[in-house]
Amino acid sequence: MVVGERLLPADVVVAGERIVEVVEHGAADSTGCVVIDAGGLLVLPGAIDPHVHFDEPGRVEWEGFDCGSAAAASGGV
Repeated sequence: MVVGERLLPADVVVAGERIVEVVEHGAADSTGCVVIDAGGLLVLPGAIDPHVHFDEPGRVEWEGFDCGSAAAASGGV
C-alpha cells in the first residue's frame, strides 16, 4: 500500500469478489480464508472501462475493435 511517499507491504482482504479492506501486512485475520502469497508483486484491482476510443468505424488500420479489445485484455482491463 502507498502511504505518503512510501510503498509498504499490505494484506488485501477480499469478500464476495470485492476488496473490503487493505491493512498492514500481517494484520488481516486469515482464519478460514484462502491465502495467496503475492509477496514482491504489485496487486491491482481489475478495471472495466466502458468509455473507449477505438477508431472503428473509420481508421481500422490504426486500431479497430479487435485490436483495441485484445490490447485492453492483455493489460488487465
